[in-house]
Amino acid sequence: MNRRMLSLALPAVVAATAGAYAFGGWASITLDELPDAYTVGKPTEISFRIRQHGMTPLEGLTPTIDARSSAGGGSVQTVARAGKEKGQYVATLTIPRAGDWQVDVKSGFGRSDVHLLPMAAVAAGTATPAIAEYDRGRRLFAAKGCVNCHVHSALEQVPLFETGPNLSDKRFDAAYLAMWLANPAIRPPTNNGQAMPNLGLSSREIASLVTFVNNGKVATNR
Repeated sequence: MNRRMLSLALPAVVAATAGAYAFGGWASITLDELPDAYTVGKPTEISFRIRQHGMTPLEGLTPTIDARSSAGGGSVQTVARAGKEKGQYVATLTIPRAGDWQVDVKSGFGRSDVHLLPMAAVAAGTATPAIAEYDRGRRLFAAKGCVNCHVHSALEQVPLFETGPNLSDKRFDAAYLAMWLANPAIRPPTNNGQAMPNLGLSSREIASLVTFVNNGKVATNR
């Protein structure tokens, strides 16, 4: 290839590579709300967001939700529909029997799925089992997509793209961590230019996540 042909080819290669990166890679799934339990026979609406590389809302996908009984012998699958906002999807899930259920949200975008921690399905009229704040935070760590970018030894899940620090042994000042979870923009990106998106967490969700990350303790080292 002569010099002129090479000079013409390089821009095309660069453009193709940039395009492949822009449209490929991975995506994170974040549930808008996570119930403490399912009610047997009652439709549960599950709303979630899909963000490419954790930031850009993805439209035009056909996500599915797979639920299977932890005891075996039962499974349910439902297809999600587009929500009202860009990158938002909504599915209706009806659990048919009591017991613990494993629910997986499959984005339809590469291997970008989220595996929720098992949750109980209880009969109608039965009280929802009490959940400790730490355990709720552990569930949210998976459901809110934290596990996509952070390692934590309390969850047996491998990050899709480890852009954030390993949080297994980290402890933070509780007030600072709560403030940062509410508005990640208060701290500039520190790892390869990657920033954490604002997940729109509620105050209750933040309290649970702080308890989980800090293992119920408060520390001042960041």
